[in-house]
Amino acid sequence: MAVSEIINLVARPGDTQSVLASIPIEKIGLSVRSYNALRRVGVHTVSQMLRLDREKLLNIKNLGAKSIDEIENLQNELRNGTHFELADTDSIKESTFFYDELGVRCKDILLGELGLSFRANRILTEAGYDFVSKLLGITAEKLLEFPNMGKGTAAEILSKIDGLKFEKAEENDKENTQAEKNCIDFVSSFVNHIPANMEYLFRALLPEFESAYENDAPIDKNILFEAPALRGIIKDKIIAVLVDSSFGISTEKLLSLFPETLVPEDAVNMILSELLSEGKIRKGEMIEVIRPNLWGYVDSISDNKQREILELRLQGKTLEEIGVVCGGVTRERMLDSFIEVTGARENNLKDISLRIPNYEM
Repeated sequence: MAVSEIINLVARPGDTQSVLASIPIEKIGLSVRSYNALRRVGVHTVSQMLRLDREKLLNIKNLGAKSIDEIENLQNELRNGTHFELADTDSIKESTFFYDELGVRCKDILLGELGLSFRANRILTEAGYDFVSKLLGITAEKLLEFPNMGKGTAAEILSKIDGLKFEKAEENDKENTQAEKNCIDFVSSFVNHIPANMEYLFRALLPEFESAYENDAPIDKNILFEAPALRGIIKDKIIAVLVDSSFGISTEKLLSLFPETLVPEDAVNMILSELLSEGKIRKGEMIEVIRPNLWGYVDSISDNKQREILELRLQGKTLEEIGVVCGGVTRERMLDSFIEVTGARENNLKDISLRIPNYEM
């Protein structure tokens, strides 16, 4: 179904609006500047972007004339159906479901529908949270690791998700197969130990369970952990633990984080070997994470102007001097750009190293 067909159906009864609302703006090819500006004001979906007229766009901070023209052109393309074709709408709607810890299929909730303050919503979206299910089981300690997160904002988020009830999704026309039930059982146990998106894991791992069931064989967990979905989660967990440890941790302690009944020791060791070969960890008496120099972070910034701002500041240039280099931009505007690039709360070089995780001065 083309985008124009979707838009023409918005006024009709049904759930077409919810389908459109589920399409994130990162899927439509916005420039980095336009994308960041829209996200900062709480615009995360195609439907939200289409409701912005020129007057509203002019009031969005850091949106220049070129960015406004880009967004308006994109709006026109979307309305005319000339930008791109949507994927099958059933698959889009499917992505708004997840399985809870009991294996019950539930309707997910977009983060923007949770009723959070602008600040809380912005921090979470910048951290990669788009659906509420991803917040289940999150702790205050984890939230406070996010850049610019304060105790009050963390408390607000936890209060919103405390006791939140998800609507049970309609049952499928057929009952779950045995392979599906086995997959749900495994994924449920896994996310109880290591928080992850259950729907994503279920879809990624189901083929292995179906293959095992068809061959009347038990699931081989070592093969299961060859799946990129599981490996990525284990890698992220290992790196997160090592980042929090200033002096590294022993192999035995690291292995103890993953129950043998759930994650085979061979799988963990294989993932550790991969991280070692990728240059992400070092292994001696203790396992340590390799923290790139802050200049590595600078080199990773794709936006040329943002990269130049941070390079000049790290070279000791004042914001006034950087503003001159950037074409006479005021100090206040440069400060906004500096905070945007670094996540720092003020014009403070020491604060940069604290707010950009995993990098050292």
